[in-house]
Amino acid sequence: MKKQCMTILLLIATVSLFGAEKLTLEQCIQAAIKNNKSLQQGSFSVQQTALGTKSAYASLYPSASASASESGGNGSSKLGANAGINQSLYSPGLYSEIKLAKNKTDVAKLDKEELEAEIRASVETAYYNILTYQGLINVYRENLTAAAENLQLIRTMYKLGTRTESDVLKAEVQKGEIENTLINQEHELISEKRSLAVLMGDSPEQEFEIVDIDVEQMNIPDLTKAKNLLLKNSLEYQSLQKSLKNEQISLKIAKEAYLPNISAGYNYSKDWTGATTTDGYGSWSISASIGIFDGFSKKQNVQKSKLSLKSAEVGLQAKEQELLSTLLNYYSDLDNKNRIIDLQEKTLESARKNYELVTRQYELGMATMLEQTTAQVSVLQAQSNLVKAKYSRKIVESQIRQLLAL
Repeated sequence: MKKQCMTILLLIATVSLFGAEKLTLEQCIQAAIKNNKSLQQGSFSVQQTALGTKSAYASLYPSASASASESGGNGSSKLGANAGINQSLYSPGLYSEIKLAKNKTDVAKLDKEELEAEIRASVETAYYNILTYQGLINVYRENLTAAAENLQLIRTMYKLGTRTESDVLKAEVQKGEIENTLINQEHELISEKRSLAVLMGDSPEQEFEIVDIDVEQMNIPDLTKAKNLLLKNSLEYQSLQKSLKNEQISLKIAKEAYLPNISAGYNYSKDWTGATTTDGYGSWSISASIGIFDGFSKKQNVQKSKLSLKSAEVGLQAKEQELLSTLLNYYSDLDNKNRIIDLQEKTLESARKNYELVTRQYELGMATMLEQTTAQVSVLQAQSNLVKAKYSRKIVESQIRQLLAL
């Protein structure tokens, strides 16, 4: 019992010492991929279509059968045995069905890969959102510390008679507003962590921390290269191409319905009557059959297949335009984020210089409390905008990488 207590205490001490588990982005992604139920269903779908391909190949093999019988009467008995083998040489859609089954397996694999890419992008978005909130919390804590120091200074100056009670109240309001925003950001952080935990297949109560990233690093091709990669790499587009091929094969199968069925077989039988054994008898056969009239169902099936193929072709063309539009929007958004970041970096530098200047003027009685408060709010706003813009840019990068399957 003492040993168990010591073990528990050691575990508690370890958790207290090292804190919650710290996860990298890749660890979060792999956990989500491993535990995602929809992805597991996608794996089953791939296995099912693979079995369908094996079933289609089975139609190429011959079928064999054997039977035995015994009969008797009037003091005599008769034994008989029969064995036969039959082979389908050709039937409508025999080989095309195999191609269709293999293509459906390819579609299922692409759909699974596309779902995996979507999960990866969702995890990356949640991960970057958490880092955004952490960055904002650091900004508000820094400003809260500055506001608290400023409030303490103004209270001291008020006691000395150099500041009014109104100045003290304004400083208290300023500190309270920053603290209120900080509380809201901490709540948002907790909520986003719960969302990421669920994505990873964990309990929303699971405690964990994440490793920071180099928010300045971008790993995507330029727009010209991205356009060249778009249709080549897009999993969604590849899946639609395979689906179009399905329709092409289905049309071929519909047309093959007009062709005959051809099969061959061999049968061998032997009888035993009392002590007499008859010679075995073997026979072979080959047959062909073709439908003469079926109420125009074959013709209608061909027409339906043609319409399905045209619909798939139009859908593929529309997807090309949609993907290109999405890519252009992502790169426009990326360019916009870069411009905002440059602007906010300059704005922050100016806001900090202005705040330092106004603070010195306020201490000398040359500026009002309102002017100092406005200057600090400008710094806070510029810091917040810069943090948001940098991590928003990482989310756009993630969207581009998902679209290009990088």
